[in-house]
Amino acid sequence: MLRVIRFIFASAALLFASCRNDIALTYSSASGVVYMIGASIASPPNTWFETGCGMLGVEAMNRAVSGTMPVDSAMAMAAGREYTTVELDDFDIFVIMHVHDMDVCDESKLLDDYNDYVIERNMDYSQAFDYIIRRYIDDCRALENNPKSKWYGVEGGKPVRIVLCTYWHDARVVYNESVRRLAERWKEYACLCEFDENIGFSKDDPDSDTGEQISLIYAQNGINDTEVIDGVTYGWHPTRGEDAEIQLRMAEIFADTLKDNYGL
Repeated sequence: MLRVIRFIFASAALLFASCRNDIALTYSSASGVVYMIGASIASPPNTWFETGCGMLGVEAMNRAVSGTMPVDSAMAMAAGREYTTVELDDFDIFVIMHVHDMDVCDESKLLDDYNDYVIERNMDYSQAFDYIIRRYIDDCRALENNPKSKWYGVEGGKPVRIVLCTYWHDARVVYNESVRRLAERWKEYACLCEFDENIGFSKDDPDSDTGEQISLIYAQNGINDTEVIDGVTYGWHPTRGEDAEIQLRMAEIFADTLKDNYGL
């Protein structure tokens, strides 16, 4: 069974790779810039973000750094060093790809004024996400009153377009469920990229012969790149590189999300 699954995914990846140029042409040849923050699964060596943006004809600005947490992005935004005013002026979509298996939408921990959060290393994940989203919204609105901005004088400033993301598969239930609540909470400004629902396999359907999780096939370092959730071992980081099966699939899912939600 495992060999059959490998063959199916390998065949799909080869077909997808051979058709990437054709797929890119089916999307609008939009111009624009997409900016992403996140950690290891979002970092440039993965390539899904850059490939997905390429399919849409938009520029990718990847600021994800392995080993970081949402509080790192909150700290950078609070200090005014996450993006420059020129960058904020120019990029069109803000992608958040911090996907640690934590609750990111515990409303009982949120404050009315996001400026009241104590931004420090042990900052609660829900508060960090709340700060990032609300600070970004206010940064966009503030461009209305910035004479140096192309959005100067435009009512409401720069349009807010945010993309939240699930983990690459469905094993991180705590995070995936809470980011869906978060996307619903901010649906006026944000959409959700559902990698977990579209990646092609599920934790609920392990290999019928071995009982192992399918995500292990696609782990960056095989059995050495795993995580255990509720006693079950799953693949952690997907294999990197522009020809890796999961990177190609994630690129397609991401491109479709932007196309469907933001017309790219």
